Amino acid sequence: MKILLLALNSRYVHPNLALGYLSEIAKEEGHEVDLKEYTINMQPREILLDSDFENYEVICFSVYIWNGDFVKKLLREMRMIHPEGIYLCGGPEVMGRPMDYLCLCDGVVMGEGESPFRSFLKNPGDSSQWKSISTKGYLAPINREEILDFPYPHSQTKNKTIVYYEAQRGCPFSCSYCMSGSTGVRYRPMELVKKDLLLLIESEIPLVKFVDRSFNVHLRKSLEIIEYIKDQDRGKTSFHMELAPNLLGGELIEALKGVREDLFQVEIGIQSTDDEVNKKVYRSLLYSKYKEELKEFIKAFPGHVHLDLISGLPGTTFENIRKSHLELESLGGDFIQLGFLKLMPGTKLFEEREIQGILASSFAPYEVLKTVELSYSELKLLKIIERMMDLYPKEDIPISFEYLSRNRGAFDVYHWMAQHFPKDKIYHRHSLENKLEILGDFSGSLIKETLELDYAKKRRNRRFLFFPGRKSPGGESILSYYDGEGLAQKSVNYRIDYEKQLLCREERDV
Repeated sequence: MKILLLALNSRYVHPNLALGYLSEIAKEEGHEVDLKEYTINMQPREILLDSDFENYEVICFSVYIWNGDFVKKLLREMRMIHPEGIYLCGGPEVMGRPMDYLCLCDGVVMGEGESPFRSFLKNPGDSSQWKSISTKGYLAPINREEILDFPYPHSQTKNKTIVYYEAQRGCPFSCSYCMSGSTGVRYRPMELVKKDLLLLIESEIPLVKFVDRSFNVHLRKSLEIIEYIKDQDRGKTSFHMELAPNLLGGELIEALKGVREDLFQVEIGIQSTDDEVNKKVYRSLLYSKYKEELKEFIKAFPGHVHLDLISGLPGTTFENIRKSHLELESLGGDFIQLGFLKLMPGTKLFEEREIQGILASSFAPYEVLKTVELSYSELKLLKIIERMMDLYPKEDIPISFEYLSRNRGAFDVYHWMAQHFPKDKIYHRHSLENKLEILGDFSGSLIKETLELDYAKKRRNRRFLFFPGRKSPGGESILSYYDGEGLAQKSVNYRIDYEKQLLCREERDV
């Protein structure tokens, strides 16, 4: 049987692990299979022409909130052109609303797809033999895999800068907004984990991202993986892990102390620092209980620490979200992501939406529009604040941001930007030069001075944004009226090292 697996990723660098597993399973069963990956930035017509779908007997889609509508467009066209094909869909988006897709495809995989796909391969023409695959008029039970011993798709990692890896599956927690809540944690055999990780390290993959919901939920297993990575490190590969914030104790800190700075990066889901908000969504991870441990972990960890907040949870107000952000800033994390609640069909919170007073979009990504405590206008303002965080990360404007945040937190800096940024340009695409010029225009003369220094430090060219007349012959230095504290009466000479991205004032780095 000739099978086409179609991935529509958000970006080219993000490979589809789920279809990679299915590809290996189909090969084991002796089928001819191709996995073709595209992005949602392409036109549907381009994918129809390039995929050669009409030459396959089976076409399978992996569906997520970012590509659901795109998949539907392709299915309608494919059905017209190649009606005799068998079409299957799987993924978190279809599991919540299977009937929305069964008018377009032959089957919807419910839950985890490896066993259902095997059952389909054994009996492609008899849907009564399919396991956990819904069909027209039949809603199948949700599948959870107990043994995670299927082959890892190493063939799909070639030339990838990012690959995903799964050492465990499921989640021990019961957050009502999450599709993975209360699914139980199942582990890939350790001998397979080590074998796979060694191959990825030897292939010099730049970044391996563990997709495990809570990498450290089983401390002994997570420590064994960390020690193995440390022992096999070649200095080329970094590993990203999502950690549960209540399990950051001494042994984990000790295991990660002193490692190569870029070897590990971590993401920690906080969601809210307000315990009452967490309780409303059945989240047992209460900030008051793990705050000190989190603070110690951030202080000791030698790599990048990414902290997550969610806006729109029941019980959150604008001020509550602000306080959560400022609280996390005080802990010293490298990046705080201001996310927005998505009310996914199939979750407990989706079923409780009327009781909780939540209004969410009826189409993907099902983002919350308003709650009892948070108005649509406030959510819109928070989206603009998030946009400012994307446009002006601290590392792009370190000198300017250091000055702007001297007497206020980063959240308040971005709030100020959101209030002054030209409304007709908020969601445009901006070059670095363009966005710095906009910030300078509404910020005044002092920030223009610091932005000029930030730009001179970051760029390898000799262009100046605001004060072209101040550069020396050859453009290797710049005169500025910013002296490190504020506007100076006399200009200060800064030497620019374009290769090392340094600015030197009176022989001192700034």
